[in-house]
Amino acid sequence: MPFQASGWKQQDDSVYVAQNLGLGTEATTRKVTVRGNAQDNTAAILIQPSGLGTTTTDGLLLSQNNAGSGYLWNFENKGLIFGTDDTERVR
Repeated sequence: MPFQASGWKQQDDSVYVAQNLGLGTEATTRKVTVRGNAQDNTAAILIQPSGLGTTTTDGLLLSQNNAGSGYLWNFENKGLIFGTDDTERVR
């Protein structure tokens, strides 16, 4: 079943949005805004490649809680690599 909505376009297995995207909110001024819910008080993005597990303790987490603390958390037993200008800077 194709996905249909105003401002959205489906092509193959991808869905594209022409404007800003709000997850958990309609009030977004950025390309992507993630708003947490009252149950866990956290706004989060969890990235899980297909070769890893699918539980809440698999993958890479970017989140912020209501106290204002921010997290970049790798649940896997691997490092975090930071780079700029196509060059690794910190491992």
